[in-house]
Amino acid sequence: MNNIITVLHNTLSNQRVIDFVSTSISLGVNTIILTKVGGTAAQIGIPEAFKQAIKNNAKLIVLPDINDIKSVFEKAQLYFFVQKEYAKEEFNVNELFELYKNGFQPILIFGGLEPGFNKKELELGKAVHLNIGGNIPSVSLAAIVLFIIKRFLEEQNV
Repeated sequence: MNNIITVLHNTLSNQRVIDFVSTSISLGVNTIILTKVGGTAAQIGIPEAFKQAIKNNAKLIVLPDINDIKSVFEKAQLYFFVQKEYAKEEFNVNELFELYKNGFQPILIFGGLEPGFNKKELELGKAVHLNIGGNIPSVSLAAIVLFIIKRFLEEQNV
């Protein structure tokens, strides 16, 4: 899980920032990116998230927007997790693992506001969904995705 990077994009909620960082760290992620953070999320959420990151020896990176991820991580493969109606493909953990083995950096991006991402943002990577009905909040969606990846890596003895 040390090679997985999670991103929370476009949020105004300080609690969502804190919960996202805590969830990512709890499931073994040690690099977390926050993009397009505003309002109380920027004023209160980011300082609290930094405290959590420091306590858990994790890296917290704050960038202005998703475009900046590509400039910082040159071999990044962005996965946008969206609701089923906005993505044609279901998330495939085997594909993610193969990309990593071939030298690409998998970066998992979750939207902080509804509907999540605009069309231009989605063109920067690959939009995927979990085959789950209903509107799942971003932190819950991140927990499910990270658990799937963690379980897969354990089964692969990685």
